[in-house]
Amino acid sequence: MVLSNSHSRSPAVAPYRSSLNSRRDSSVPVDTRILIVDRDRTVGKSLTDMLYTTGFEDVRSVRSAPRAITVASGFHPGIVFLDIDL
Repeated sequence: MVLSNSHSRSPAVAPYRSSLNSRRDSSVPVDTRILIVDRDRTVGKSLTDMLYTTGFEDVRSVRSAPRAITVASGFHPGIVFLDIDL
């Protein structure tokens, strides 16, 4: 037996991909190089995944300030997300 509730409420939060894609600022080119600096590997991975999902293709993530300096000197990122605790 299948019960149907025709009065069910729609989710309060839009699906992950569609909400990010619909709010993407088209003034930032998707070929912009992005560097993520965060010692928490999970945070770096999550942010990288979100950026890839919205269309950014050149995203790098590092876990320390010294490594960020090394990578940035050759990578020349246009945007840097930096963990303020570093």
